[in-house]
Amino acid sequence: MWSILRKIGAVGLSLVLSLNGSDAQSLEKLNGTINTAKYDEISPVLSRDGHTLYFTRIGSPDFDKNMILDGRNVYESAPGEYPKILQEVYFQLSGKFLPDPSRSDFNQDIWIAESENQFFDQIYHPPYPLNNAFPNSICAATSQPNQYIVINQFPKEGGMRKGFSFVWQRLDGTWTPPEPMPIKNYYTEGARGQPGPEQQ
Repeated sequence: MWSILRKIGAVGLSLVLSLNGSDAQSLEKLNGTINTAKYDEISPVLSRDGHTLYFTRIGSPDFDKNMILDGRNVYESAPGEYPKILQEVYFQLSGKFLPDPSRSDFNQDIWIAESENQFFDQIYHPPYPLNNAFPNSICAATSQPNQYIVINQFPKEGGMRKGFSFVWQRLDGTWTPPEPMPIKNYYTEGARGQPGPEQQ
């Protein structure tokens, strides 16, 4: 079986080539606009028609800097305070001080590659509301046209909660703000292995 796309962890997005029935596999990275030498690219998700690849780039300084807290965009309304607030937010996420949050594993943005003739060569970085300064990643396409599931929930007043949300790509290519996905009795394993119930 040829050209099976799958997640390869920190190695990045790769094409896994398998020789019919053979255990031998080799990795072929996607082109340099997708598999960069400087950053990690993870979590590939193909669109239903196979012409669009959504992936997550980690630690890039080109992340979307919009951060809504208490109903205001801190990046626009308090640019002088923004670096310190970003450090505080990433400290809450990681539990440790990060001198440069933009280079951390919590800096995750969604990137999109379009293809013609099965070659992904047109890449772009969608803006807010699909991306923001919090961790962002598309984790699945749904059975509904142009609907995807993203990590985390983003209340209208700002901030981030654990969970998942739905997003839709409109006909003009723009994206809807994430809408929380209700999951009854949802919980996650905490940073120290303690389960913590999430509010839904």
